[in-house]
Amino acid sequence: MIKAKGKVADLVSLVEDEMGSLPMDTSAIDTSHAGIAHTRWATHGPPCAKNSHPHVSSANHEFVVVHNGTITNYRALKEFLIKEGESFETETDTEIIPKLCNFLYSKLPEPIPFPQLVCEVVKQLEGAYALLIKSSVYPGELVACRRGSPLILGMKYDQRLS
Repeated sequence: MIKAKGKVADLVSLVEDEMGSLPMDTSAIDTSHAGIAHTRWATHGPPCAKNSHPHVSSANHEFVVVHNGTITNYRALKEFLIKEGESFETETDTEIIPKLCNFLYSKLPEPIPFPQLVCEVVKQLEGAYALLIKSSVYPGELVACRRGSPLILGMKYDQRLS
């Protein structure tokens, strides 16, 4: 995961540098890919790479989230998750979302559909938000939801793949 403070062009440069150092064919067509990103600074915590989106559930990135809005009850949720053994890396309200996804997922007796899990998570959130959530435990899926904040989803259809 590559994060940066500042202009989008700075992030593009970092991505190009990182991709250039990897032994891969960047011209190859990937038939199944979704990426998420965010360019707004959080209302909690100073602008820095650590507080930049996306935010993850753990070092294993089981759940990855970008968020626009403000979670007004994040302190109570963060305190709850800390009591449950969770640790936090950032000062943002957003970080509670992937960690809450992972916590609820780990408590399930059996897996449920990804959109249903996200519905259980957002039931716990107060405030306004637009969310994009990816998960390694739900490969190939992306969930988007909103309450009070704008959300735009763009899709590109590549005719070479049909």
